[in-house]
Amino acid sequence: MQLMKSNAVKLLLAVLVVLALTVPTAMQAQSKPKFRVGWSIYVGWMPWPYAEESGILKKLADKSGIEIELKELGDGTALDAFVAKQRDAVVRTQP
Repeated sequence: MQLMKSNAVKLLLAVLVVLALTVPTAMQAQSKPKFRVGWSIYVGWMPWPYAEESGILKKLADKSGIEIELKELGDGTALDAFVAKQRDAVVRTQP
């Protein structure tokens, strides 16, 4: 009887160790919500690529718990991409 209790305790400890090692990894593997931004070439929008290249955009996205995908689009295609729900937001000048 003592041997069965010992084996049961060892099995329980092994399961707890496996859970302790895998649950945090599974939680980290969950993807963040993605926010897709399109922008067009205009002097007022040039901070967007700078923020992306310098890491500012990633830092703000990580702080907010999201992923930001930035893509340069032409004026005509930016609005089309937004209407087609290929972008969540666009910044552009008037045509």
